[in-house]
Amino acid sequence: MTTTNLQTKYLRILVGILLLLAVLGLSSCALFQAPDKYMTEVRGRVTIEGTTDYSAINVKVQYGTSDGPVVLASTMTDGSGHFDMEYVPFAPEQVEFEVFASKDGYSFSRRNFAIYFGYDGSPFVFNDMQLHGQKKMMFEWAWKEGDGSSFVGAETRQGTVYSYVADTSRNWHYSFGPDNDNGSQISFRDNDIQLAMVFSNQRLVDAGLVPLVSVASVPTTGGCRFCGIKMQVGHTYIVQTEHGYAKFHVISLGNAE
Repeated sequence: MTTTNLQTKYLRILVGILLLLAVLGLSSCALFQAPDKYMTEVRGRVTIEGTTDYSAINVKVQYGTSDGPVVLASTMTDGSGHFDMEYVPFAPEQVEFEVFASKDGYSFSRRNFAIYFGYDGSPFVFNDMQLHGQKKMMFEWAWKEGDGSSFVGAETRQGTVYSYVADTSRNWHYSFGPDNDNGSQISFRDNDIQLAMVFSNQRLVDAGLVPLVSVASVPTTGGCRFCGIKMQVGHTYIVQTEHGYAKFHVISLGNAE
């Protein structure tokens, strides 16, 4: 075989090898291509307080807007509470999202997550979500108009709040005395993030393990605004209202019947 023929043969072999490598390279790209930057996976587990059947819990991935939540994907849990949404689309202009789990007769559970620039396609996993049964808190209270310097002559009553309004996901709100505007109401919540907590937009103070009658006036220090405080049986709390102050003493706290 002449030198020219050998060169031609080797050239053909080289071209064949290069073509084979190109095909293999394309196959590799197809098998190991980067995930769609507008898709993600969300999985986890939701349990229910006081029971062992965790099936049929509705789980949604959503984000909030001024017109309400926009649902991107939804599924139901299996009997052990597991859920998996493999191809969740998300709006590229959004970065904050929420996993929302709910079932009739229980409080909801929610977790937040965010997708920022440079997202690598890793799944978001939430294994600690839990739904709670409805809770009830009973208390006695006294309300008086004024600056809180004295509770002498205050209006007194007993009250009851629930952790959510039955058959809805709304929190239970309560008003003291004639001050019943939104800014004067307290709300009672109990879920896997906010355990038996009362929230107020006004000043809220925990006076400690003392009877209601022992609190003669509002403390000049302490407390917080736009906050929540975990409720404890036997404790007395003071809350500011629109035109005065109320104090309330927790009598009982537990599952609603």
